[in-house]
Amino acid sequence: MFDILVSDITRIVKAKEKRGKRNDQSYQDLTNAVRYLLKILWEDSTSTPVRRSGFHFHKTYYSSTNRYTNHLGVAYRQVKQAYDTLIELGLIIETDEHSFSSTQPENNKLRLHIAAGELEQRLKGLDSIPALYEPPNLDEESIVLRLNKKLQPYDDDADTNLMRDNLKRINKCLCRHWLDLNLPDANYPELQRRLGEYDTPRNVNLARRTLARVFSDGEFNSYGRFFRGWWQELPNDETKGLAYRQFLTIDGKKTVEYDFSSIAPNMIYLMNGKVLGEDAYNRVYNGDHRDIVKTALSAMLMAKTELKNAPEDLQGDLKDADLSWKDLKARILKCHKVIEDQFFQGKGKYLQFEDSKIAERVLLAFAKNNIPIYPVHDSFIGHHGYGSTGELEEEMRKAFHESFKTDIPIKEDVILLIGKEKTEAEQKQDLELRTIDMSLEAIWKDAEDYSYYTAREQMWWANRSKHIKKVDQY
Repeated sequence: MFDILVSDITRIVKAKEKRGKRNDQSYQDLTNAVRYLLKILWEDSTSTPVRRSGFHFHKTYYSSTNRYTNHLGVAYRQVKQAYDTLIELGLIIETDEHSFSSTQPENNKLRLHIAAGELEQRLKGLDSIPALYEPPNLDEESIVLRLNKKLQPYDDDADTNLMRDNLKRINKCLCRHWLDLNLPDANYPELQRRLGEYDTPRNVNLARRTLARVFSDGEFNSYGRFFRGWWQELPNDETKGLAYRQFLTIDGKKTVEYDFSSIAPNMIYLMNGKVLGEDAYNRVYNGDHRDIVKTALSAMLMAKTELKNAPEDLQGDLKDADLSWKDLKARILKCHKVIEDQFFQGKGKYLQFEDSKIAERVLLAFAKNNIPIYPVHDSFIGHHGYGSTGELEEEMRKAFHESFKTDIPIKEDVILLIGKEKTEAEQKQDLELRTIDMSLEAIWKDAEDYSYYTAREQMWWANRSKHIKKVDQY
């Protein structure tokens, strides 16, 4: 058990210190610091792929006045003591060393670490996973303001308070349910490889079950999309391999994904009193190279000045398709001549703000009825039943209509459940069986091909009631 590990490590840290006996509160403070460090290490060690852990070492980070900290009230001095002892004993190893700024410590790069020795083995032997040990901290700051990639302080007003309250309701709903990846064990090495291919390597950490709204330009009227969810990290480009979102399940049930069709082009046309008409992307190369055109058009709307060269993330694709950036750019401008003056004006960040408001309406409409919907920017993943009844599509149409007083095409992708979907009766039977203490080894033996998924599912149903009770305390 994780609690036992925390207790054992705390005693080790206490035994190494030179001070005398601690009172009950002081010992609890040390325990909290150890728990804080170990939980980070545990989450990262169970991620796909395994991730190195980052720790903050500046006193300002642990200040109660810093809205962006998520240290659960622990004190810098206690964290530093616990950390120094773990380093001294070789239980964690520092793999990277970075410089730190005293002017903006909250933006410092983290020192990166891995668990080692006995601690590594103890973490591997735990009978749960971090995502199910306890719910995420729902009081963590979820309205994030950045400028030039740096976190910015801000004063709350009626708008930020409302956004935060709405998002807390949404996040509570997400945490009452279990989103998982029904992926065969044999597919995990390929998933790890694909996640590592990105310019900024991605990481699937099931403990990241909540969302934050991130405003990236120092103002609350631009950007504002929803981030942090682990499902948003999944590779989903069928042209480059497996589209992993097809394996997503909610409480063991298959899902459906609805996507606004060409939402940014539709919005920019409507804002200028025009109608988009046929597909915004297919018209450029008569249906070919759609994904390349989509990425290019988005970049041209985001850019504040004309892009002389292709965006970095497009250069490889252009080369593979034997396309020139000059020709692609000219074709897009020609096909969208009626809004030609809207490109290279930095309009994209305001379009993202508009689609984030639409997304908030969709998520909130379902969360009010305890129905989880998982966003990937302008697409929405939900239980397949809300697809078959048309409820998800209808809420998306209503949300868009509220902003633009017109309709928008919506695409549906049924996410096929790989393996057998359980009936309600089977789920009830499983819940009764899961009251029996069963080792992970036994679970894996019973479902060798899907051992990772099956183990997580069984742990969820075994801990579901207790987990939801903790969520509802927020």
